[in-house]
Amino acid sequence: MDKGKVLVKGSEELKGKFKMRKIHLLLLLFATLAPSLRAEYQLGDHPRIFINKETLPDLAVRARGDGMLAEDYALIKIEADYFVRNQALKQPTSQWHPPYDMVCSALAYLVERELGNENADEYARAVVNVWGDGLILTNLGNKHFGNHAIVYDWIYDALTMEERKKYGDFLGGWLLYY
Repeated sequence: MDKGKVLVKGSEELKGKFKMRKIHLLLLLFATLAPSLRAEYQLGDHPRIFINKETLPDLAVRARGDGMLAEDYALIKIEADYFVRNQALKQPTSQWHPPYDMVCSALAYLVERELGNENADEYARAVVNVWGDGLILTNLGNKHFGNHAIVYDWIYDALTMEERKKYGDFLGGWLLYY
């Protein structure tokens, strides 16, 4: 027998009851707090992944400025323009090559729209043309969920209600695996 341990008849039963009381207390506490926690969280406007409405104006100005971001944006814009011209992903089913051309197009949509470019929608429309019926967004085969989800967020304002629903439903199917 270990020193310091006192065996009391029925002590295992008492431990079990005590554990159950702790679990019940935690459940009660969670049930009490959960509604108030839920009420405080609200989704913001799109975009909201990495970029939001508050950070977008500064991003757009710096993308067209003289700094390092402007140099990077010039490369992004070249890739986005290529995507718009070709209306196709370079490697649509490659698990090793994420669809960065499409991501560039979505980012160009945000920046160009923010800067007042009247042709900004062509970047979002190119994505919609590639997504087509939405089957490219399924989790079957070699796909890149994260990239498609970011693009969906970034071009959300350019989508019709029907497109939002259709593409959102396809992307939502991935959530069973994350």
